[in-house]
Amino acid sequence: MNTLPTVVGIAGSARRWGNSDRLLGEALQAASQEGAETTRILPRDLSLDPCQACDACRGPGRCAIDDRADSTHTRLKAASALIVATPIYFGGLPAHFKALVDRAQVQHWLWEHSGSPSPQRPALLLVVGGRPRIHNALAGIRTTVAGWLAVLGFRLWEVRGYAGMDEPNTVGSHPQILEEARELGRCLVKTGGLGR
Repeated sequence: MNTLPTVVGIAGSARRWGNSDRLLGEALQAASQEGAETTRILPRDLSLDPCQACDACRGPGRCAIDDRADSTHTRLKAASALIVATPIYFGGLPAHFKALVDRAQVQHWLWEHSGSPSPQRPALLLVVGGRPRIHNALAGIRTTVAGWLAVLGFRLWEVRGYAGMDEPNTVGSHPQILEEARELGRCLVKTGGLGR
């Protein structure tokens, strides 16, 4: 039975339909046109509590906090590929998204228990910043997201950063950036290791 690859998009922004959401939509639509099944996860809608660093997850392989973090990570681990789109907030990830990342501590323990296997599945990271220069913040976000992705079984396949996107629909006046997001979505399916 030939199943379609599943590409999950993660909308890191607290703002609906902002610049990073728009880029995510373009990339997911292009991935769908290449034959992938696509879906979105919105950390802003998950109502996650932050990690309490209690280490209760070391033994049972689940978090002591009873919310949607574990089920969301299980869903992510089942995906063929990920597209992560996020703005920069004060040099880092938005709080809702960072809570999801931090709550992957249970996945970290499971990953280490299984011998820390090399991440194989591809992930695309699209980062939007309001300032004209985002290079330093982009490096930090890349490091944070790469570590989170690794324990979920993904490797950073491509990273793109877009500066000067402070207003809600700035990206709408940059058709070349929207086309780049579409091309990355297509390439993720065609050449990112998801062959149909």
